[in-house]
Parts: sequence; C-alpha cells; structure tokens
Amino acid sequence: MELNEDIVDHFYDLLEKIVEGKEKPAALKDFMEDFEVSCANEELDPEATFSEYFDVVCEGVSEIVNDSDFRSDELGENATSNTEILTVLYESVMEYDENLGVVLATNIHTPIEILEKLSESGYSWEEDGVTSALARNTINVEILKKLAMNEEGSTRFSVAQNELTPIELLETLASDNGYSRHLLFMTKFEVFPFIQSTVKYAVVTNPQTPATMVEQFSTGGYSFRLEGDLQSLPSEEIDDLNEQLVKLASDELDRRRP
Repeated sequence: MELNEDIVDHFYDLLEKIVEGKEKPAALKDFMEDFEVSCANEELDPEATFSEYFDVVCEGVSEIVNDSDFRSDELGENATSNTEILTVLYESVMEYDENLGVVLATNIHTPIEILEKLSESGYSWEEDGVTSALARNTINVEILKKLAMNEEGSTRFSVAQNELTPIELLETLASDNGYSRHLLFMTKFEVFPFIQSTVKYAVVTNPQTPATMVEQFSTGGYSFRLEGDLQSLPSEEIDDLNEQLVKLASDELDRRRP
C-alpha cells in the first residue's frame, strides 16, 4: 500500500463498494491491516499517519454508512443495515477516530454487543459524545437503564429525551439536578435559556412522561436544588430556575389538553 493522498480516496471508494454490496466487509479489514503493515515498514506511527491523511474520518464514514451528516440522528434511506460492516468499522477503524463511536451509536442496526461496549465509552468531543449519541438513538431499554446512571449529565439528558425511556426511569430522572454540557456548547452563541439544557426539562417535554408527573413539576415538585452541578449558583438563580420549571410544566399540561 502506498502511503500518500490517494489512500483516502481508496478507503472511501472501498467503503462505498462494501455498502453497495460490490465488495465484502472483510475487504475493509484487509485494507486496515495493509495500512498498518505499510506504517511499520516505513517506521511510522499508524494513528498519527492515519490522522494526517484522513483528518476526521467520521464525517465521510457517516455519509456513506448512515447516509447522513455526522452527528445527525436521522438515518438516510440508504443507510447500511449490514451488521458485518458495522462490526468491521468498530474493530478495525474506530481506534483511529473515536468519533466513529457516534456514527455507530446512531445506527440502530449496530450489533448489541458493540452498543454495550459503546455504553461504557468515556469519549466526548465538542457538542457530542458517544454515550450521549447512544442514549438519544438506542431502542434497547437495558442500555437506556445503564445510561440513566451515567455520570455525564449530557448522557442522562439524552436518556430523559428518548421517547422509549421507561416511565420508571423518567421518574428517577425527574429528580436529576444535572444538565447537558454538550447542549450548552452547541447553542452557546445563540439566545438559549439554561433550563432547556437541564435533565428536568427533557423529562417534562418528553411526550411519554405521564401527565401526573408533569403536574407534580407544575406544583413545585422535583425542584432544582442548590447542590451537585448547581452548587455554585446563587440561591436566587435556583429560585428563578424553579419558577421557569413550574411555568414550563404548566404550559406542557395546557398543550396536552384537548
């Protein structure tokens, strides 16, 4: 394998052929093995060399494999459902760009054993992370249960937002004092109320949250507390957040009424 700019075109051409069924998924594994051998022969670091040529490979992979833009939660109509392709990507390419975890977490056809491994990821970058993307997109209740206990508020926000999250998990998350740092990052240049990044907001606005629970929010139940992630805020800001939360829940109840 020649280590030059053509390697990028070769990689994406091969991946497209694999997704189209013109090549077997094992061809991608062979490609990566040849790449590593070429790096060894030239005494080059494989990860640094891959990064030099591919920059952020996750963007191109998402367009081909998920038929969508990177970080989009929508799969295109030509997204692959071939689990062998997704497995080869995880086993052979993800070590070179952990953002591929976001691509795999978004594809509902990714094998459960890989999703379980992704649920333990600690990788996050800018406005997204692997577990946050997984929490938004998974249809597996057991994984949602696991992610609801994740230490990262962005992930718990995504669990609270997922319409497949069981009611008992929403009840637990209703008392969550956390917020999505990723969501704040993504909207930091816009007019964006802080409350919309909170786990409580995600619970209240989740269509699956029972009206009885939303009503508890509207009467001051599940209030924000001056502790944990919010312990550095002045008490008057907590009071203001709780006023916003009550109004949010009241508006949600009004919206649901016939």
